Amino acid sequence: MYRLKDSVDIAIHDSPFIMGTSYITEDCPYKAELVALALAMHNSYDNLNILMLRDPNRIYQELGRHHTEEQALEQDKKIKLLLDNNKIYYIELQMENIIAFVGDVLKENDGR
Repeated sequence: MYRLKDSVDIAIHDSPFIMGTSYITEDCPYKAELVALALAMHNSYDNLNILMLRDPNRIYQELGRHHTEEQALEQDKKIKLLLDNNKIYYIELQMENIIAFVGDVLKENDGR
């Protein structure tokens, strides 16, 4: 992200660095420092965080994934808690609504 600062209007990615801190284990001796650094980096940008809601009717595909469905659901909770505890604004959207929403944001930013 740093390399893009001041050179693009919008950057979209599926895993901002703040989310990575939800994977830091409690026994990590530098957890507080890593979280503080990630928060400082996160707060240095204008952000719109979107949590994609899981469709309970969709079958979870474990092939090629690091987590089981249960572990993924637990990670979802950790991410939401991370955002809530750090007062980071986010919205929750169903997957099928995200593309339209992002399209609206891009149009608004472009002035169309």
